[in-house]
Amino acid sequence: MKILFAWEWGAGSGHLHRFLPLASRLRNEGHRVTIVSKELHRLPRLFPVEDFGYLQAPDSGRAANVIASGCSFADIAFNLGFSNDNNVMAICAAWHEILKQQSPDLVISDFGVGCLWVAAAMNLPSLRIGTGYTCPPQGSESISFLDDAQSNSRAAEVILANVTSAMRTLGFGFDCCWNDILLPSSRTILASLPTLDPYVQLRCSDDYAGMWDHDGHTPPQWQGTGQHKAVAYLKPFPQFRQLIASLHSAGIETVLYGDGISRDLIEPVFNPLLHVSDVPLRLSGLSGKCDFVICNGNHGTTAKSLGQGIPVLAIPLFLEQRVNANRIEREGWGVSVDPRATDQFAAKCLAVTRSSIRESASKYPKLVAQYDDRGLDEAWRRIQPFLK
Repeated sequence: MKILFAWEWGAGSGHLHRFLPLASRLRNEGHRVTIVSKELHRLPRLFPVEDFGYLQAPDSGRAANVIASGCSFADIAFNLGFSNDNNVMAICAAWHEILKQQSPDLVISDFGVGCLWVAAAMNLPSLRIGTGYTCPPQGSESISFLDDAQSNSRAAEVILANVTSAMRTLGFGFDCCWNDILLPSSRTILASLPTLDPYVQLRCSDDYAGMWDHDGHTPPQWQGTGQHKAVAYLKPFPQFRQLIASLHSAGIETVLYGDGISRDLIEPVFNPLLHVSDVPLRLSGLSGKCDFVICNGNHGTTAKSLGQGIPVLAIPLFLEQRVNANRIEREGWGVSVDPRATDQFAAKCLAVTRSSIRESASKYPKLVAQYDDRGLDEAWRRIQPFLK
């Protein structure tokens, strides 16, 4: 079979790491796999060029007038270029050309809408794979991810009109609807857990495949010079140096891996309590060795940390991370801090070491025990009906 994997939105390697073991197994069983990726530069390190095809995914861009407080899946699509009819036409035409040339027997989509809409118009079998945030259930395109925010009521209608017009221009007599991309659970590999799903009230426990990940190979090493020990996995943000200074002032010895954080950014605030790794750190086996994990609230690191009962200090940069950070703080599994609130950094770093936080986080593993060690096997089982 010819299988096309499409990653359209988001940043970092998490989307590719999630598909990697499935792609390798598909390739080993004789299937031809082509990766259509938002970020091509990440592919050679993960997918050997002699084994997989590479293509650049169409860039959806951004809306000229974004929804400033976007908080639903439709709002995200609106802000990522689907509010503009010319942009939608270009995106759909590009995906149509890719799918026409590749003629895949199965499309697997991770976070995006363009590929799935065109695949539906072309009657191509398709699956979704991703977290709860990136795989909303049917009928939820305008439901807010955040309890204290309301989605733009017209975003979904505008997008649907633009996609319908584009499909007709491309020659498809196709009545578009949101359910063409918000696929049912039978066509969704939900690589997540109920505890980190903003739509948990709309799903059943069987919808979740559970999690698998690609862990780093280098275990963090501390020298025992601080009052507390932490691991940090962070992307660059304007207040990064203030955070490092606050960790030092709070007496927290930190082992840091920065995805995209340059040495030039670190050098001015380097101190004896900071240890920097040039390669991804191994997060498994941390239980009992560090007091907390610092991250941007990304799904994988959050789940890996909490799954070992380790509290999380979340510094969210994007909406999905805010959703996770809100849940972490609400449940007492850790602490969240706005990256702009630099005056709160030191206090928040110490707050996450409180006994009440540690106790709440220690209970998390029992909440997800039924999904332990089943994720990859379950994901493979869900692909099987689509393989000839």
